[in-house]
Amino acid sequence: MSDATSGAIGPKTLLENASLKLLNGKIYALVGRNGCGKSSLLKQMSRKQIPGFTSLHLKILYIPQEVFEMSVESESERPIDVIIGYNQQNKVDSSDAAAARIEILEKVMESLDLECPETGQDNMVRMEAICGEISALEDEMRREDNADGDGDGDVDGDIRFKAKKVMEYFGITEEMQNMPMGKLSGGQKKKVLLACSLFCDLDLLLLDGMYVHILNIR
Repeated sequence: MSDATSGAIGPKTLLENASLKLLNGKIYALVGRNGCGKSSLLKQMSRKQIPGFTSLHLKILYIPQEVFEMSVESESERPIDVIIGYNQQNKVDSSDAAAARIEILEKVMESLDLECPETGQDNMVRMEAICGEISALEDEMRREDNADGDGDGDVDGDIRFKAKKVMEYFGITEEMQNMPMGKLSGGQKKKVLLACSLFCDLDLLLLDGMYVHILNIR
């Protein structure tokens, strides 16, 4: 996924000439002593601030080790509003990432020399592959633009119904769903964010810290 990755937080180097490869559908554990930069690395991955991640079209959600340091606005929001807000932001981020990826692919296409006797045929094959990827990205952007329909009440109600069902799956009762986030425990807040990950159809979920107490969802 990312080659020759490097990253630093202030004077502290986290990675230098490292390679990172993540396979779809796999679960990975990042192990290291306290203070070595695990959380900083996950945060940089989620913000796509690591070389190699910046150009990837990925929908990412980072759940911090401690969720007590939420903004005042988030603390006053209900869980369902948090989930819908994450979903809307996820769509914006996904559309921006797709547009950025398309721009990169178009520049690569412009650089391909189709007349070169040695590489012309290979470049033609590569151009066809790039055209296919661009087409897929544009289709995805159109689907996400149309996912919420015209914004009528029925569509909004359907989204809220699905969000409530996802929260119920994670053990967030109807009573909890109508409480401000600030009134929920740390474990309950994490379950709300985990519900976000399921509702938002992510490509990469980054969990910071131990989640043993949440594995038994029911």
